[in-house]
Amino acid sequence: MTVTDLTERIIETPDGRVLAVQESGDPAGRPVLVHMGTPNSRHLYGPNQADAAARGLRLICYDRPG
Repeated sequence: MTVTDLTERIIETPDGRVLAVQESGDPAGRPVLVHMGTPNSRHLYGPNQADAAARGLRLICYDRPG
């Protein structure tokens, strides 16, 4: 697993908005929902990705709506 192993998703909410999501790490690992603070986006920080992959975790981060 490298820090470039990312999955990008677009999710449509029930009210018609769209939310971009990024995942990285072990696909079968324990999911960890990440929010880096305000303002920010779904883009995961490379060192965090590498650390999560080494620990068998899956990071999931999302864009703030709006």
